[in-house]
Amino acid sequence: MTQELLEYIYRNYFHLRNEEEMILCNKHSNYMQWDFLVKKAGIEVMKDKLEDYELTADELDFLANLDRLKLNQEIAIRIWNTHKDELYINKCPTCGGIARTKEGRQCRKGHRW
Repeated sequence: MTQELLEYIYRNYFHLRNEEEMILCNKHSNYMQWDFLVKKAGIEVMKDKLEDYELTADELDFLANLDRLKLNQEIAIRIWNTHKDELYINKCPTCGGIARTKEGRQCRKGHRW
């Protein structure tokens, strides 16, 4: 499975993530916001704000080391394996490349239809 297809599935079929995947993605997004503010405001100030981001101190190391690209790829593979008969992969009639969205009428190479 190509990187292009994995990205297409993740972006266009994110609603097919299971509950565990949704929670992990949301926690990682919260962590990224928190981490940005830590670097800006200082760690001592932000430790008090962990609960505002629905994070625990135990989750910080795990989330800091989480490879989000790999996570997204694993989610896309699971979606493909579970729902492949339901997925519509919008392909260019000229080159067979994948469009950016399910409704798109332009491939990444610039062909329009």
